[in-house]
Amino acid sequence: MFLNSSGEKIGREILRNVNPLCSISQRSTQVHGLTNDKLKGKLSMEFVSSIILDDLETNQETALVSHNASSLGVPLLIAVLDLLLLKRKQNKYA
Repeated sequence: MFLNSSGEKIGREILRNVNPLCSISQRSTQVHGLTNDKLKGKLSMEFVSSIILDDLETNQETALVSHNASSLGVPLLIAVLDLLLLKRKQNKYA
């Protein structure tokens, strides 16, 4: 959540953690403290990415901010967004 110059809240937080739908390595757990059990029941990366893509497509002033984004997390998000965009284009012309 961000504040504008008047102190009003702008933007929205989608969520904190996503379920990668794959096993989390012991090393990742050591670094981030996240486990398979902690992420069970969280929204999937594809679902969260679809929310982000909707925002990017409908609002030209959308900014995506990520805290503690890793060198793996950002490319993964970009890849999922690319796949979703491709699926949407294919469905549009099907």
